[in-house]
Amino acid sequence: MGSQRREIRYAPGGRAMDEGFTILVVEDSALMRSLVRQMLSQATPCTILDAADGVAALEILRQRGADLVLSDWNMQPMDGLHLLQAMRADPALAEVPFVMMTGEQTPQTIMHAVAAGVAGFLTKPFGREQLARTVLRIRANRIQAA
Repeated sequence: MGSQRREIRYAPGGRAMDEGFTILVVEDSALMRSLVRQMLSQATPCTILDAADGVAALEILRQRGADLVLSDWNMQPMDGLHLLQAMRADPALAEVPFVMMTGEQTPQTIMHAVAAGVAGFLTKPFGREQLARTVLRIRANRIQAA
């Protein structure tokens, strides 16, 4: 599967913006990436980057950086857990908050993700309010830490 990356800058209501909080959405389903982008655009002013898999996400993170990663768990060739582990092993990316988007929230998957340093979970299907609460909580935490 080829990697994709695209940058879209949104403010609430879909207005374009030049700067702000940068979120990288990593999801192999083009439809789900589009839905998450749409929900994010309504939730908070942000710059949205996206990638179709973990390999493409690492490339974007190393070139552009991000303030938050929202990633699917099940992707090829690099899944969300391996992406998270690679980020935590890279000093330049180790502190970037990571939220796992998954339909498989078993105790074992939660344990593996928590051990790897996940900041939160979004269980699919999730809605705009749940996504907004998660992003705004992480954004507020990053502002307080700065």
